[in-house]
Amino acid sequence: MNCDKAHELFSELHEESLAEGLRFKVSGHLQDCPSCAHEFQVFQRNYGLFSTFSPVPVPDDLDELIARRLDRIDYERKRATPARSGGWLRVTTLGAAAVAVIAVAMFYKPNPGGVGAGMGGVSIAKPSDLRVEKVNEVIRLRYSAEKDTRIDVLEGGSDHSTLPPVDAKQLRVDNVVAGSHYDVPVDVTGPIPMPLWLRLSTTGEIVGVFFPQPAVRVARDFEGDTVHALQAIANGYGVIVEAHVPQPGKMRQHSLQGEDPVAAAKRSMKGTPYLDIKLHNGVLRVR
Repeated sequence: MNCDKAHELFSELHEESLAEGLRFKVSGHLQDCPSCAHEFQVFQRNYGLFSTFSPVPVPDDLDELIARRLDRIDYERKRATPARSGGWLRVTTLGAAAVAVIAVAMFYKPNPGGVGAGMGGVSIAKPSDLRVEKVNEVIRLRYSAEKDTRIDVLEGGSDHSTLPPVDAKQLRVDNVVAGSHYDVPVDVTGPIPMPLWLRLSTTGEIVGVFFPQPAVRVARDFEGDTVHALQAIANGYGVIVEAHVPQPGKMRQHSLQGEDPVAAAKRSMKGTPYLDIKLHNGVLRVR
């Protein structure tokens, strides 16, 4: 039993529909893997939220709207680099009903205040104030917690089918009490420092931190997803990149010729909602 397989079985485990032997294996994996145990807790909480949705008017052509949406997703998936299958939510009988509810919300629920730009009809929440700062040449992670927050800290990974990468290594879990300040120094050593991935329990937000890698030669023209582009910018311009980007995006051609890091990032982020790009004290922030 590995993490990917456990994620695929979250729905059945929650619904208590797994065979006893398989249920025993998944439960054992959750006991040994804090990251998956946390993901399952979040899954159960989100799954329970489906029952709290307020009734919304269901249009007569809902089935057609869902079909169009699924066709669009299938079209985009075929154009993108094939991703690994599986994930949290497998469409069981109850899961299919939840998908229908989500589809209605996507088409008819108005955006609440404080919600940013959308991508493909899906709203992207306002980023938290989790940030990277350089203080006297020391790199620090900082965050002011309004609620009790768990921050999963992971490192590296090359499988970008999801973010954080599914093969990222979990370094630790930091718990921040409501009303307190998170202020942690980061030790970046070695010629090829790996990116950090920070996952906040309160919002589900994913923040990637990319450090310059002096030992890596930068190709100014290359094909890659958003993660590849952000790492290339960090390497090519010697900046730290703090990216509130939950998805790796599609593989595409990138060119960093003759540009400063802000211009390079704006070109790489063109066509995405992540256009709030600023450079301050050696840290390039992308949101």
